[in-house]
Amino acid sequence: MLLRIMIVVLLPLVLRAEQLRIVHFNIKELDSVKLGQGTKNSQVAAAVSVLRKLNPDFLSINEMQFDLPGIPSASFQSHGENSMGMMNLLSLGWPQISIGFGPSNTGTLAKKIPNTDNYTTNSLRRELADPVNFGVFPAEYSVAGATRFPVGARLFVQDLKWRDFRPDRDLSKFKDAAGNALDPNKIELFDKNFMDMVVKIDGRDVHFILLHTVPVHDFGKDGSPNSVRNADQLSFLEWYLTGKTDFVPPDSLPVKPLEPGALFVAMGDWNVDVRDKNLPGALVLQRLFDKTNLWMDPSQLDFTYESQSFYIPPYQDQLDYIITSKSTGLVVKKGGVYAPFARENRGCSLPEEPKSQGPEFLIVAYTDKQTKERCFAEVSSEYAEIKTASDHRPVWLDLEVLSKNKE
Repeated sequence: MLLRIMIVVLLPLVLRAEQLRIVHFNIKELDSVKLGQGTKNSQVAAAVSVLRKLNPDFLSINEMQFDLPGIPSASFQSHGENSMGMMNLLSLGWPQISIGFGPSNTGTLAKKIPNTDNYTTNSLRRELADPVNFGVFPAEYSVAGATRFPVGARLFVQDLKWRDFRPDRDLSKFKDAAGNALDPNKIELFDKNFMDMVVKIDGRDVHFILLHTVPVHDFGKDGSPNSVRNADQLSFLEWYLTGKTDFVPPDSLPVKPLEPGALFVAMGDWNVDVRDKNLPGALVLQRLFDKTNLWMDPSQLDFTYESQSFYIPPYQDQLDYIITSKSTGLVVKKGGVYAPFARENRGCSLPEEPKSQGPEFLIVAYTDKQTKERCFAEVSSEYAEIKTASDHRPVWLDLEVLSKNKE
């Protein structure tokens, strides 16, 4: 009798993890005027070049104007198109583009240029600026998110009053930038806004949370609420991501924290250096980083803010961050700050401008803040480009999103 034996070889099922790169970039004062000029504008051209090099799958941009008709002047009539305009300039080749973009509170109380219907775009015109939420025209510093993946939902938190989130905080002792007492019934928690984009990746919902907080500095104003407002904005972030902070927010809030185990990536210019233990916002970040995955060991953080002057030493600080949930569905591969640096002093008070050593280097001029001399430095083209693009540096993160069967 002939026996037929069938041997069944069970091959392991190969489950693919989705690979993606996340990039966050605060592009200084990226308004409709600059975007309308496209890459003819040197700053826009530099920012586009930097972002193309980083090649993101998810992109967060801070300080992008949410375009509204008549702002900053009557010649601008678009509504909410700036983010897509930037993506068109980038031409990343995504098969689809999903956008998250909403107006910020910045500039709501800004004044128009006297005897005109126009707003200034000069951030130094402090006499016209919004004294509560900063900015010299409405929705100036907004947050934009874009991705090649589909987005299932978008949550914007803009109108939440500060007192409603933090009833125990005495806001009556604070003053606005003009020196007037704050109205606790009117001031919002966020000077900009808070956004959650629910992105669909390989059948999973991943929450991408974008937040640009208020600076911790008081800018020489007595009674400034900035440092505690920054801390409370970050406490909201901590509460939204983890369900807890160092106080118990009211149950009546119109927004609820994420469900336990939710996958999330949070990012933004959080405007406080986590290493500065004298600032309340830094203490919030230290707690938050204990509960989440940071793209880098906090002891090895690099600066993400540097003044745009080529004078050395510039002001440098760690202000921008990306964190992820500790859920097993997300695997952080690597991340860092894009901060190219190559610079050589070429002298001061010279009879003529020095020549560069090659086409990949540039000669730049600056004023020595101590001697007031006109000085020169030779820098790499990449260093010049990033300083032209912004006073912030992009933060990037390479991430794997695992299917549920692979966890």
